[in-house]
Amino acid sequence: MTELAERLGARLLTAAGEVSMRHLDHEEHNLRAAVEWSLAAQDADVGLRLMGATWRWYQQRGRLREGRAILTELLARPPGDPRVRIAGLAADGGLAYWMDDIPGARQAYEDRLALAESLGDPILVADGHYDLGFVFMVLKDAEALRRHEQLALEGYVAAGREGEAIRARQAFVLALFLAGEYPTALEQQEEAIARFRQRDSHTEIADSQTLLGAILFQLGRPRDAWREVSEALRFFVAGSLASGAARALVMSMRSMEAIRRPSRVVEGA
Repeated sequence: MTELAERLGARLLTAAGEVSMRHLDHEEHNLRAAVEWSLAAQDADVGLRLMGATWRWYQQRGRLREGRAILTELLARPPGDPRVRIAGLAADGGLAYWMDDIPGARQAYEDRLALAESLGDPILVADGHYDLGFVFMVLKDAEALRRHEQLALEGYVAAGREGEAIRARQAFVLALFLAGEYPTALEQQEEAIARFRQRDSHTEIADSQTLLGAILFQLGRPRDAWREVSEALRFFVAGSLASGAARALVMSMRSMEAIRRPSRVVEGA
């Protein structure tokens, strides 16, 4: 089950993401049984491998608290393989982030980054900076966001990890958005979406369209924002992806309200 979870989890942000999500749906009870076995057998690393691989399934299926509770129990056990613990901390930080527990996410991500730095693994370090940057996006600290994403980008480029580099470059769009540099953010976000389309990565495309909609909204183009976000919303709803659907619904409602009230000032709404 651990091997299956890792194989499917690695595909969740690829063209095979939809199929992998459905496969995990069918394996739900087996995955839970494997985690319970790992706890009973005092082998937390097995459970952390499972959860580290599949946490995005918990996120997108709207089962954030369940996944976080499992990880809390696993991470409380004596540490084993540091690389496995890094995966568990990344999962814990990710679920905390989507639960809007930003202090919890920051703590998990900082612990994960420190552990990665102690191992000296450049990819794990880059991953740590990439995720930590999003905490500072929520905290509206554009400078810290840029710093962490720059370190992530440099690590990915040096390792030849183009897929991860694309995501790190897209994170800079968030810094531009925070700074109110919407025209530049629009240009760079459209470039990122074009790259995701080349990879046929539907989930990343839909996620990116939600951000693109927010940018277009701030530029006073609510109809264009609605077009992008409604397309993303259709994808999320068709795939029962609760997290993505929630974000797209919020942005689509704001766009529709602006369309219905054209005299309203969009900036800062």
